[in-house]
Amino acid sequence: MRLTRITLLALLGISLLAAVACNSNSEQEPTPTPAASVTQQPTVTPTATTPAAASVTVSIDAPETVKKSSGRYFHAYVAITPVDGFFIAQYDISYDPDVIRVQDVRVGDISDTATRIEEWGYVPANTQGTLRIFNTVPASAGADSISGEGYLADIYFKIMGDPGDSSTISFVEGLGDPAGHLTIVNTQILEITATWVDASVTIE
Repeated sequence: MRLTRITLLALLGISLLAAVACNSNSEQEPTPTPAASVTQQPTVTPTATTPAAASVTVSIDAPETVKKSSGRYFHAYVAITPVDGFFIAQYDISYDPDVIRVQDVRVGDISDTATRIEEWGYVPANTQGTLRIFNTVPASAGADSISGEGYLADIYFKIMGDPGDSSTISFVEGLGDPAGHLTIVNTQILEITATWVDASVTIE
């Protein structure tokens, strides 16, 4: 029997401490509204006899340097190598809010199919420094999963620091309440093994 999206979310027990952000790319920072609480369910983990899903690499694709004089904004993409049967992803990203700040998080694209941003927000809420993103497959995809390569999300940053300042843009887990995880899951409720690769940016 095919599991519905709601059933899979309940089984995975992905509980987000996130905020729904305003869709704005202006200089004004969005003030997130806390997302509705989710009843936490037991987390399903593959047993030793469960075959592992194929592995992927998820990386931050961002410029190594950005010029404050020529613009105050830049994009960082959450890139993913070829993946088979992508369904859900949750991940936290940390950065130095004195150097850069998130202005918006936009949908990704895997082989010309959008990856929906189900939720995004800060951990803790309303505090820049750690970003939590939750991806799903949009209903418009016409299928329960997506296969291919591309990027999960487009993060739009604003430059806050001065020339010479730098910030890492790093995947982190274990922060917040509930604690964040670096997780990618397919429709068989198998965690897709992933290597998570960080980046850094320096202001010129």
